[in-house]
Amino acid sequence: MTTGLRVELRIDASEACTVAALSERTGTEFRDVTWTEGGETVVEECRGDVPTDTDLPGVDRVFEYENEAVYQFERDGDRRCPCEVVESLDVPAGDVRAADGVLYVTVHLQSADLAHAVIDRLHDYGVDASIRELCRTVDADAGSDATFIDRGRLTDRQVEVVETAHEMGYFEYPRGANAEEVAAELDVHPSTLAEHLAAAQAKLLDQLLAE
Repeated sequence: MTTGLRVELRIDASEACTVAALSERTGTEFRDVTWTEGGETVVEECRGDVPTDTDLPGVDRVFEYENEAVYQFERDGDRRCPCEVVESLDVPAGDVRAADGVLYVTVHLQSADLAHAVIDRLHDYGVDASIRELCRTVDADAGSDATFIDRGRLTDRQVEVVETAHEMGYFEYPRGANAEEVAAELDVHPSTLAEHLAAAQAKLLDQLLAE
């Protein structure tokens, strides 16, 4: 049985993606985001529930469902969106949605190294990106036990603290950095660092040990 990863990326893209900007401006979640490829002009399409009297310059309401509508707009083909940046690594961007200026993109990968490469490519493009959810496929015959971790349960500050501590080697043995050094990097008191780490680890362990 093939092992692999399903990863949901969280991309702060209100300035780099028209759909993300539209979700922030209207307070609407858009899903089923798709786009045409090639050519000087790219046509994007998405679905959402925006009041009919909302002014959406440059965006056409092209189809009506009972509780939502389909919207289309054009953009310059030379301006790549974050999803196209992901696909530049030969990683198909699937299940794309946007809410509050953030893109959520699901990708299926063969290795964690490729996940890091995608994040690095997005950072190079100039957007903040992180892994929100991760699920691994495992071989049941090998006795592995897959666990789903929802990183979205952590606050932004808890994610920042855990990432910084991890990058500085705080969780390694022997440690690459002690609590005082990590706290200094985050410009917080060591006791505050301890509180954030304890809260984050409790949330993660609740998921890891849940029946």
